Amino acid sequence: MVKSISQIKYNLSLLDERNAKVNTALGTREALEYGSDNSILYSQILNIQSDKNGYTAISQYITLSQAFNTISDDTMGQVKNATQSVISDLIEANSDTTAQSQREIIATQLEDYRNTLFALANTDVDGQYIFSGVNTSSVPFTMDSKGVISYQSDNSTRKVNVEDATYASQGINGIKAFYYTNNEVGTGESYDFGSTFTVDSTETIVDQDGNSWQFVDTTIPADGTFDGLYMNGDTLTTPISIVDNGDGTITITNDSPTTQLVINEEFTFTTNEIILDKDGNEWKLMDTDNDGTFDGLYMNGDTTTTPITVTDNGDGTITTRNTSGVDLEVHHSVFDDLNDAINALRLTDGDGNDISESEQKSIISDVIDRMNNAYEAENIAHSLVGTRTSAIDSYGQIVSAKITNLRILEEKYASADLTSLGIEAKALEITYTAMYSTISRLNSMSLTKYLS
Repeated sequence: MVKSISQIKYNLSLLDERNAKVNTALGTREALEYGSDNSILYSQILNIQSDKNGYTAISQYITLSQAFNTISDDTMGQVKNATQSVISDLIEANSDTTAQSQREIIATQLEDYRNTLFALANTDVDGQYIFSGVNTSSVPFTMDSKGVISYQSDNSTRKVNVEDATYASQGINGIKAFYYTNNEVGTGESYDFGSTFTVDSTETIVDQDGNSWQFVDTTIPADGTFDGLYMNGDTLTTPISIVDNGDGTITITNDSPTTQLVINEEFTFTTNEIILDKDGNEWKLMDTDNDGTFDGLYMNGDTTTTPITVTDNGDGTITTRNTSGVDLEVHHSVFDDLNDAINALRLTDGDGNDISESEQKSIISDVIDRMNNAYEAENIAHSLVGTRTSAIDSYGQIVSAKITNLRILEEKYASADLTSLGIEAKALEITYTAMYSTISRLNSMSLTKYLS
């Protein structure tokens, strides 16, 4: 009988333990009290909660980005409206029936439009500038004392976290919004073995390995006639055959079976224009020795890279040849066009010198064409803002659906089955009653009663 009582006590302790868990689950409505209750289920619950928290944070980022997207879209709409007004005023100014006094008034109106566009270019949302790319805390555009407006940021694009380890482009930078392609510069003509061609004696010639091939007069004493095309100007190397035509041109016959000659394309641009390559890299003018003269175009401003050698003309323009190996684009600022128009309407050039009325009309006609190009670029930029905003909104809907599904899964795995727990609680109650009844009978038993 003693053994039976010990067994009953042990079973009773198990009932007490299970009853405590059932009551806790009924109170907290959670499937597990401790992770050790069911390690596999606990791991599933933790994974679901981690995913839910991650997507909740992403959803918050997307929500916060909506104001940025909306203002970017509205701002581009205002930029386009201002540009249309500028074009309309310029067409009026270029009419033969418009007096010079009226052109002076239009010049003042264009100054107002320029200042409006400048303010729009520096629009911010909660301290984040919408046209600064990733550098949202930096003012994208500045104006100097002469009214020249320059872009201070780079060709980067702001990103928004829209999925686990996935980012979507947001908005546009100042280059796309306020610049347009003014010139496209290829890598130049290539000439293989056996090719014969004529070039100017001032041309820069390179090969497929980046070596510079130079015309050299090897006659001693020099007779003023180039005798060969030597790699890097080294007369100890094997030259490529040439004929100096005596009129400033050279005919070249590429008789090297391993060398491809390239005539790099020459182009001139202003110091306020921006040079981009087809991969989106920005080639920045750098004064590496701080002598006040630009020394080269460096990819993304990195002076450790191989530069494109430039000639600083000293008048705000730069002449160079495209030795980058990739196609380049020269991007021109709408603000520079506005300044040209304002000066011309007042019969002056950029240096304050007087110009004639015929020169004025020519400049205004040119600026009208340029402003139309700018307006087309603004339309493309505005469309890009809309496309990127739509993509972010789509991700927002997907993330919201995922959060809902994760919450359902979390409830499925982490929430207690109240129906099953209620049934189990009732079963425990019956079992307790039966056990206590048994204990009561055992307590009432005695040897005397058994013998009688």
